[in-house]
Parts: sequence; C-alpha cells; structure tokens
Amino acid sequence: MKRARCEVQVQCPEALTLRTEPGSLGRALTNLLVNASIHAFEGREDRLVRIEVARTDGGVRISCADNGVGMSEEAVTKAFTPFFTTRRGAGGSGLGLFSSRRAVEQVLGGRITLESRLGAGTVFHIDLPTATDG
Repeated sequence: MKRARCEVQVQCPEALTLRTEPGSLGRALTNLLVNASIHAFEGREDRLVRIEVARTDGGVRISCADNGVGMSEEAVTKAFTPFFTTRRGAGGSGLGLFSSRRAVEQVLGGRITLESRLGAGTVFHIDLPTATDG
C-alpha cells in the first residue's frame, strides 16, 4: 500500500476476540487491499482505505472501504465472478475477489458483500459468525 501511495486506517475494539482461521481471513483482506490499490484510485491523489471491525448480533463485521473512483453497476454484479476484471492486461487477473469470496464463505462460514457507486468509492463487508465451543 505504501508503493500505491495509499493510507490505510484500522479501527477495531481492543477487547474484541475472534476465533477463526487466520490464513484465510488474511488472504481475503489482502486481496481486498491489493484490489483497491490496483483499481480504486486511478487519477486520485487522496487515497484512503479504512478497515473497521465491529461486533454484530451474529458475530463480527469487517468493513473495508476506499475513497476511490467506485464501480459501475455491471462491475458490481460481476465482481466476484472468476476471471472478471476491468484491467485485463494491466495487472488484473480477475481472481482476487473470487478468492476472497471463497475464503470467507467456504472456509470461514461467513458472507462477503459489496456496495459501490461511480465516483463514491467502494465498501466490502465481511460478516463472520462467532465461534462456538464444542
């Protein structure tokens, strides 16, 4: 993110504990950050990604929001489709968001969604269940 000249801010309650598979969660978040650095900030000087973690009724929500250029409606509907990219031949494989969805939903038992509007940035929400003993 430093090379992309992007500031990353993290807000997370200190007392929050999450039992999860850290490799898959780390991969999902890394893919979101790399995706933002490649796609979100073209022509923008003020580059910011905010990661916010909060408790929910059913677990934990991790939101990853950028102040970038946003996505078209078509891109939003196809974002998690394997090999879909708006940057074919320019650094995009179309597998980052697909891999994030697989990690979150198939390995971690959660859900990943996105909201975006052209000119208004993009936010991804990762909702993870709380772990139960037993």
